[in-house]
Amino acid sequence: MFNIQYSMPNGYLESDSSLVIYNKSGHRVGSSVYKLIAQKDSIAILFRFNGPIDTSKNLTGFIGVDGKQFDPNKNYRPSKTEYTTFSDSYTTKIYNADVSGTYNLQVSEKNHILNSGEKCKVIFIHKDNKVDIELFYFYNKSSEPQLNKHLKRTRKMLRFKN
Repeated sequence: MFNIQYSMPNGYLESDSSLVIYNKSGHRVGSSVYKLIAQKDSIAILFRFNGPIDTSKNLTGFIGVDGKQFDPNKNYRPSKTEYTTFSDSYTTKIYNADVSGTYNLQVSEKNHILNSGEKCKVIFIHKDNKVDIELFYFYNKSSEPQLNKHLKRTRKMLRFKN
């Protein structure tokens, strides 16, 4: 539907079970219908697709995430959260997307993906007029040292074909 090439990375188990993701204050952040579980480390990667992006003028009455006029191609920005965008050259080379970046999600203690004390690093990928994708990397204190290894191993698993 979104013209995405997916390459299953080695060392993970797939699951298509539906999970709801909550932030620290208990608000629903989104839902995931697909996840990967690392076979060796306590790390779960949940996929969230928000699209297709509505580019009609029907949503112009809403305030955008930056407080300005609503722009459906800027809604990838996590509101009220510090985030870092990757360079345009990296975004194009790795994802063939328009914007990508990362932020840390404060996880709800009531709704565990792995176990208590977990943390979450999010990678977001945005393709104009198509879709916003978020990859939620859930990890805990024992698997935190391996997080960068998993981020590197999975960074090329999703790429837009055009």
